[in-house]
Order: sequence, then C-alpha cells, then structure tokens
Amino acid sequence: MTGALPQMDQLDAVSIQLARQDADLRARRATVIEHGHLNSRDDEVLTAALTGLIVLHRKHERLAAAIRVDNARPCNRGKAHADLTAQ
Repeated sequence: MTGALPQMDQLDAVSIQLARQDADLRARRATVIEHGHLNSRDDEVLTAALTGLIVLHRKHERLAAAIRVDNARPCNRGKAHADLTAQ
C-alpha cells in the first residue's frame, strides 16, 4: 500500500469520558498500523486491516461531532481540555 494515511488528530474534549474514548480510538488505530498489516501480501489480512481502519475513522468522526456539542454546552465553555495524564 502506498500513500499517506489520514491522520486521527486529538479532539480536545473537555469531558474526561470523551477524552478517554478519543485516546482509545487513536491507540487502536496506531496498533493496526504498527502491526504492519497494511503491508501484508495476504488479501484477507489487508482487507481486515483496511476495514478496521475505516471503522475506527468513522467512530472518530462521530465522536468529534459529539465532542463539538459537549464542548459547546454553556457549562463547558471556557473549560480547559481534559488532561488524561493527570489521571
């Protein structure tokens, strides 16, 4: 496979729960890529890896929409983004 894969940027959620979901999706994406399945010569392995990446990116897009709504709530406006390293 050649070309650049789309990135999955951090979504800067205010909510700890949503920030954890974001971190989980990004970690799962990294795992698929790091295992090298995208370079497989086995069509089934490659198809599974690509399908998995598509699913992860779709989930991330839906999560991004939910985070935009949550971050825009009056009670969350002006709050700092959740810091998972402090947990």
